[in-house]
This record gives sequence, C-alpha cells and structure tokens, in this order.
Amino acid sequence: MNRCVIFDLDGTLIDSRADIANAVNATRRDFHLPPLSQQTVVSYVGDGVRKLIFRAFADTGADMEAAIRAMSAHYAANAVVETTLYPGVAEGIRKLHSGGWKLGLVSNKPTELCRIIFRHFKLEPFFAEIIGGSSGFPLKPAPDALLHILERTGSSAAQSWVCGDNHTDLDAAKNAGMKSVFAAYGFGTLGDAAYDRSIHSFSELADILSAEGGVPE
Repeated sequence: MNRCVIFDLDGTLIDSRADIANAVNATRRDFHLPPLSQQTVVSYVGDGVRKLIFRAFADTGADMEAAIRAMSAHYAANAVVETTLYPGVAEGIRKLHSGGWKLGLVSNKPTELCRIIFRHFKLEPFFAEIIGGSSGFPLKPAPDALLHILERTGSSAAQSWVCGDNHTDLDAAKNAGMKSVFAAYGFGTLGDAAYDRSIHSFSELADILSAEGGVPE
C-alpha cells in the first residue's frame, strides 16, 4: 500500500498574499471601490474565491457574480507576479517524491490557477493529482477530493498525511481518516482544528516523514 502527502497550496507551498490582494483590489477598482489592506484581504482567504469575493464586497451593493468573474480574470493574468515558493519547498517536494511518497494537491483555488502556478514553479511533474476548487469536488473541509487521491494513488489513509495552514485542511484530513501537519508559517486560520504535528518551515516536513521510513536521508 502506498503512502501519500496531500498539500494545500496558498500558505503552505506558496506565499501568494500580495497577488491575491492585488487581484481583489483591481476588482474593487473596477467597481469604483477603495482598496483593502493586504492583511484584510488575507483574512478573507481560505474558503474559495466565491467566499473571498463575498467577504471583500460585503455591503457594497456590487454584482457578486460579476465581481467573481472579474477577480478570476485579474488573478489568472497576474497569479505569479509577486508569489513565491516558501523556503525549502522545491527541495522538499523533490525529496519526498524520490523517497516514494505519492504527492497530491487539494486547493480551494480554481484548478486552472493551481496548474498555472505549478507550471511556473516546475512542480507539476512531481504530483500524481492536482485538484482545485473547480474540479467538481466539494470544497475542503469535505474529504471527497482527498479520498479520491488516496484511491487513485492506492494509498492508505492511516499512513498518509495532509499538510496545510488552514482549519479547512486539518478538518479535511480528520474527515478522511488521515494524519495532519499544520503549516504554522502560513497565513491561514487555525481555529479549533486539531492536528498531529506542526512545522515552522517546510524543510521540517521531510524530517517528520523520515521517521515514517519513506524519505531517504
């Protein structure tokens, strides 16, 4: 039976705060609204683009569907202007892959944008499955996308992990019967979600999984 590590994207693999905030504020400009601070926009992230826009445009009277379309277009055109990988991600992903772990991505960000970002950072070849919020699965914390990846990779839930910075990631892991690692360096919201381990840098993840016997020293 294989073992799998399923990652969140924003706040776990990439620091995308600036590009997300810029796309939201470009959309607000379209509607003749003043910009929001990056901190405010980031506090709205984690539950998919629809909820992000509903929060960013609350009480403005804006056409929400039009705002969602505009935001998606702005972000798709500028998804990797200021976005960076967190330190250790490129090396860590390669190490996990070469150590025999099956890798998956489950993000509430639209799938097409996940792929744009992965291609930019040359991560796509290492991942068995990339599932975004437009893939037809319920958004996290629903476990459906995680269970799909486990099935597709022939991986045991009890021996597999989810790594993410938001309560939705950790709750999805619990709902799928998987172990979880909280990426404490990210910009998500923990809430009251439980987790098995926490990391303060991505490089710590390989050390944790080394103890599982799946990553070569």
